[in-house]
Amino acid sequence: MSLTTSSATSIIGEPEVVEDGRSLDQQPAWLALKTAATSLHDLQAQDGSIPDGGDHERARALVATITAAIGALAPLFPHDEAYLAASVVD
Repeated sequence: MSLTTSSATSIIGEPEVVEDGRSLDQQPAWLALKTAATSLHDLQAQDGSIPDGGDHERARALVATITAAIGALAPLFPHDEAYLAASVVD
């Protein structure tokens, strides 16, 4: 009896792996979302406000990036369609 192993790569687990073969955490929209959310967090006080008025424009740009990224990722999560659609309302 011969024991062999296969080196074939499987793409399993929708929606974690999408059509281009990259995992969700390697998708450009996810990376943009993560970076923008982290940057926004750094501007926030503990209560979630942005106390420095000089940071408000940057915060608006970060929120726009977050909103766009959520919109781009939403089709990968059809089971959360209503929730994600509500989160990107102007």
